[in-house]
Amino acid sequence: MVAEDDFIDDETTTPAKRGSGKSRGVTFAKVRASNDFELNYDRQEDRETVNSIMNAAFKNHKANYTNILRSSGERSRINTNNKVKSKAHHIGGSRPFVWHRKKLEKMVEIQSQSTTESEAPKDVDIFTQVLGTRSGYVRGLGHSVKPIAASSSTLSIQRDPEIVHELEATKATIKELKARQSEYDILKN
Repeated sequence: MVAEDDFIDDETTTPAKRGSGKSRGVTFAKVRASNDFELNYDRQEDRETVNSIMNAAFKNHKANYTNILRSSGERSRINTNNKVKSKAHHIGGSRPFVWHRKKLEKMVEIQSQSTTESEAPKDVDIFTQVLGTRSGYVRGLGHSVKPIAASSSTLSIQRDPEIVHELEATKATIKELKARQSEYDILKN
C-alpha cells in the first residue's frame, strides 16, 4: 500500500496543487503507472475517494448538460430569426435549386410541346415522365395522388383494341370448352 505522505514529497506535485487545477489527477496517474495502487472498498478512505471522484464527474456532467440546454434555447431563437430573414426558402431536401430548376424547365418544355399537338398530357403524366415512377406514389404530387395504371401490362391492354377482342374470343372459347366438359362428365356418370 502507498501512504499519502509519499505523494507530498514528490518533486512535481506540491500539496497545494494535488486536488485542483491542471495538475489534478497527476498523483493518481503516477501511482497507477507504478503499479503500486490497490483499491480496497473495505477502507473508508478508498470509498470516500471513489465517491468524491464520481460526485465531481456527475456535477461536471450535469453542469455541462444544463449549459447545453440553456444555450439551445438561445440558439433556437437566433436560428428562427435568421430563417425569417432569408429570402429564398429551400424545401427541396438534399437536392440543390439548380436540379429542381432543370426539372421544372423540362416539365414546362414538355407541356408547351404537347399544347401544339392535338392531345395534351395530364400533369400526372408529365411528372411521371420527368421525375420517374415509384410504386403507389406520384412524385411531385405527394401521397394523396395515386398513379393512373398499376402496371404497364394493364395500360397496354387498355390501349390496344385488337388484344381486347382476342381476349374476349379466348374467354368465349374457354366457356364453350367448359360446357362440353361438363356434358361429357354427365354422360360418363
